[in-house]
Amino acid sequence: MISQSRWLVSGASAALLMSAMPQLYGAGFSFMDYVGSTSSLARSNAGDAAVAEDASTVFTNPAGLTRLSGQQFLLGAKLVSTSINFQNQESTDATGGAMTGGNSGNPSSPSLVPNFYYANALSDRWTVGFAFNVPFGNATEYDSDWAGRYYSTTSSITSINFNPGVGFKVDEMLSIGAGISINYTTLELSQAIDFGSLLGKPQNMDGAAKLEGDDWGVGFNLGILLTFSESTRLGIAYRSHIKLTAVGDADFTVPENIAALVQARGGFTNTTFTLPASLPESISLSLYHQLTPRLAAMTDLTYTRWSRIQEFRSSFDNPAQAESVTAKNWENTWRIAVGFDYSYTPAWRFQAGVAYDENAIPDDTFDPRTPNSETIRVSLGTHYQYSDALSFGVAYSRVMRDEHEIALIDPKKGTLNGDIDFIGNLFGVEVDWRF
Repeated sequence: MISQSRWLVSGASAALLMSAMPQLYGAGFSFMDYVGSTSSLARSNAGDAAVAEDASTVFTNPAGLTRLSGQQFLLGAKLVSTSINFQNQESTDATGGAMTGGNSGNPSSPSLVPNFYYANALSDRWTVGFAFNVPFGNATEYDSDWAGRYYSTTSSITSINFNPGVGFKVDEMLSIGAGISINYTTLELSQAIDFGSLLGKPQNMDGAAKLEGDDWGVGFNLGILLTFSESTRLGIAYRSHIKLTAVGDADFTVPENIAALVQARGGFTNTTFTLPASLPESISLSLYHQLTPRLAAMTDLTYTRWSRIQEFRSSFDNPAQAESVTAKNWENTWRIAVGFDYSYTPAWRFQAGVAYDENAIPDDTFDPRTPNSETIRVSLGTHYQYSDALSFGVAYSRVMRDEHEIALIDPKKGTLNGDIDFIGNLFGVEVDWRF
């Protein structure tokens, strides 16, 4: 029993914490495409760096601020509703026995993503703006007894962004812009622990681990807008990476009948953790062109440097829990989008768009916390100009991801085998007030 307890504390505690922490950020947690205006959502973000039609350009391309006049408030929200379905396929516990528990049903709950934008034209050349939005976030909660409980039960991550910016009109063709991104991120991650498998009774003595932490980070965004004519614009927008160091509490639940043994060895006791991480940088190239007096077309190409995330290295104040490292090996991605804007009447405009986004997460690090794969998004929406000062927008976007296989192996948690699919629905509304 003594030798088992040493393995329990020194080996399993490190493995547990490595697997609990790895999904701090990933393409599956990115709301970056959904934080702009409803017109942007309706076009699947096509032309985001070139359209520059409202105050949200302070986030998508601050150079576009110079196209606005007077003052403008843009207040909106996106309802993100996703369906995630896992089908277990002969998962096993640490001793090779059949894993108990079901597929868990849909672990995702609807999320409301707010956004606020402001712009103020100080002169013919200078315009300032401010953005408040949630560019990264996710929440999944699997059943406590589902087949993958030793890999994940709860994942909740929210990244709030405060982004002041300024645009300067160099001449009739060229505008430049810059902004500062102040980011606050919170996280909660939990999973079950199979103490029973380490003591010869797999799946009979489950404990749990929960980690909660937060941090502030600072980055910047830059933009260029080239206006070739009233009908054609080209935008380039860059958003820097943001370094974060999540600090928080690691809390453990241990079954009463082995609590004394575990506590005697010093492991699985409540402590604090530290985890360095990054939000990746991205660069976008957008083109806007007015095809006819009523119809405009736009496109967008965005590159995101997810390869910054090669591993997660966490450390703990409890000296009995060694530093843990998890390889992630995420890959850089491209997104391409095409959209259209049709002015049916002076008051009514209709938008539509489609986008394709590559997957950042390799097969060997794919897990139930971030069920992300290649994505196709189809969107539509409308904008109603109620008066010169007031307008309203609504939009809908359908997010479709390929079914993906999960094949995870861990000697202390068993295997998790199965297929997982993802479908998302986004509904956006906004009010635009100008004066």
